[in-house]
Amino acid sequence: MKFSFRETKNVFDTIYSIMALTHIIDSDYTIQIHKNNKLQYSDPSNYKKAEAILTITGGGPTAGQTISLKATNANGIDTTSLTYTAHGSQLLSSRKFNVSGTNSATADSLKACIEHSSGHDGLITVTKVQDSDDNWTLVLQQTVAGPDSNWGISNSLSNVTHGAGFTGGELLIDGVDQLPFRFDFLGAPNLRGQTANKRYKTFLGEQKL
Repeated sequence: MKFSFRETKNVFDTIYSIMALTHIIDSDYTIQIHKNNKLQYSDPSNYKKAEAILTITGGGPTAGQTISLKATNANGIDTTSLTYTAHGSQLLSSRKFNVSGTNSATADSLKACIEHSSGHDGLITVTKVQDSDDNWTLVLQQTVAGPDSNWGISNSLSNVTHGAGFTGGELLIDGVDQLPFRFDFLGAPNLRGQTANKRYKTFLGEQKL
């Protein structure tokens, strides 16, 4: 059996009329904003950087003792872990810092080793601060901000405290936007859009993660 275009159109018009009369298709559909459907966003330039504080007191560390530091690389995924060794003289290429002088000189030497190309080389910035008397503090700050830079410190240096390691790295939320819609489907999703002349277009949903 063959139908002309006019006859086919009449058939579909009749089917639509029957469906509308029997309320299979409602006249209007409303999509409401879901109040709990929200998107949090943040500006990476506002992330807080993790810091650690090393304080050198008393007679300072002894040659042969070590401290190991870990830093997050610029890609935010890989890390660099290096060990610095107390020594009778400063050897930057092998990350050995001089502990034969004053605590101030020891702090300077350790700072130089960390900042050297053989050290963390910019992944950790170091600021030297005098605490009191001959106590000297090095403030270590991770260059890559955020919680992924909160690393522990392995320290066997005598007369050197390191607190809880690198802490304070945070991901700050700058704002919260309400997303316009949320759909929940049981089974294969099927969306229908109604045109101005009351014809329905059907879109089969493609599931994606």
